[in-house]
Formats: sequence, C-alpha cells, structure tokens
Amino acid sequence: MPLENMNEFTAHMLEVVNAHMNLRRNLTSVSRAPQSFSSAGISDVGGYGGGGSFPVNGLTAHQSQVLNLIKNCPIPEGMSLQELKVQLHNMSMSTIK
Repeated sequence: MPLENMNEFTAHMLEVVNAHMNLRRNLTSVSRAPQSFSSAGISDVGGYGGGGSFPVNGLTAHQSQVLNLIKNCPIPEGMSLQELKVQLHNMSMSTIK
C-alpha cells in the first residue's frame, strides 16, 4: 500500500517500538520469577498477559484469538470492540482490549 502521509510511517514505527518494549518487559519480568516454580506449574501463576499462560510467538492465547478475528474480518473498517465482545463472549472487555 502506498504511503500517503509520513505520520502513518511515524505512528507505525512508534507502535513497533512500543510492542517490542512491552514484550521485552514481560519477558524480563518472567525471568525474575522465583526459582521455586517448576516449569510445568509456572503457567498457573495468574495475571501474566491477561491470559494466565505464557505467550507463544509473543502472543497469549487470548491475544491470538483476538488477532485471528481481526485478521479474518471481511470489511475494510475492521471489527469494533462490541463485535469482538459478541464473538468472544467468554472473554472480558479488558482482556479483549
């Protein structure tokens, strides 16, 4: 897609840097987990990424579900939060966000 406005490029670059920093911060906080957790039981520690499990390929299971719905949306405007909530009725709005 052709770049029509340099602000789009700048915003994209800021989003990429922000995502990288968030991922790095999450990975760093995981590496500081107490040594008493076994590798099988550490995923039971709540609050990590909102999904209660460690991310695979940088995304938790919940994030992957939201991403797949957005990617498979046929309309160019994408999905609203309300549409996502209807599709993901078992997920809270804060987890979707």
